[in-house]
Amino acid sequence: MNLTSTSYRRLFWDTDVGTLDADRHAALVLSRILERGSWEQWVEARNYYGRERMIAALTKVRGLEPRSVSFCALVLGVPREEFVSARVA
Repeated sequence: MNLTSTSYRRLFWDTDVGTLDADRHAALVLSRILERGSWEQWVEARNYYGRERMIAALTKVRGLEPRSVSFCALVLGVPREEFVSARVA
């Protein structure tokens, strides 16, 4: 996954994209794509990470917007309650 491309740079405006590693920073990459990215970026992430890895990363992310949790629950087939963000008040 080429995080240094222009389309990804706007998602990581506060981060040096040269230091981002798509594998080591999967939770950050996925949460940014989920909340601020395009459909094409979501599809690319799904192809790169696969469903199981996306579930493993996104269910542990705190601070996801409720609509993002609902979207993930629907498209990944995971109950909302499994997302940390859905349990946080």
